[in-house]
Amino acid sequence: MTTAASCADAIATTRAHRRVVDLDVRTANAPVDLSIGDVLRIRLPASPATGHAWTLDANVPAFLCLESDPGNRAVNAAAPLDTWTFRAHGAGRGTVQFSFGRHGVPGPEGPRTALFDVRVARVEARQVAPAR
Repeated sequence: MTTAASCADAIATTRAHRRVVDLDVRTANAPVDLSIGDVLRIRLPASPATGHAWTLDANVPAFLCLESDPGNRAVNAAAPLDTWTFRAHGAGRGTVQFSFGRHGVPGPEGPRTALFDVRVARVEARQVAPAR
């Protein structure tokens, strides 16, 4: 995982380029294309009353920095959501995986998972046309 210092540097140097891409459980398994500096926000439905929750698997790709986690739980009219926010600070391809279950209590079929295929491309420098 990326160190806190390199994430802080990435956040500071990429603020100008800040496209926010929102994903949820319906968009799991579909590839998502980002550029360096983009923010990836993943919102997954929570069930705090039942003790079920989403957990982020430990292997976050090195080109992503975790900026926030479900300590930022938002409640909407439909259901509470667990929200994770990442920033792309390097190029690469990898997966972000979450598991849904009760902590310490295996379900009959095992935990549900949501997998996000993330691809980050370097932003190409814009070509400036010569002055006439």
